[in-house]
Amino acid sequence: MAEPELARFTQRVACIGCGHATLDEVASGRFDEGAVQRFIEADPWGEHPAPFLRGQPWSFVRCRACGL
Repeated sequence: MAEPELARFTQRVACIGCGHATLDEVASGRFDEGAVQRFIEADPWGEHPAPFLRGQPWSFVRCRACGL
């Protein structure tokens, strides 16, 4: 069986609410570790996303201008 293609993500460089370009990272990690991995493993899926997210980073950011 072939390895699944990994997900590709777009890095957000501006706020989706106000367009301001100054974003502060609140939290980050990988999809295959910690609480995010446990959430993905526990939730029912049509096609399980874990193989597509292996080793991929995530980042949660907040806008300095509007707080979103």
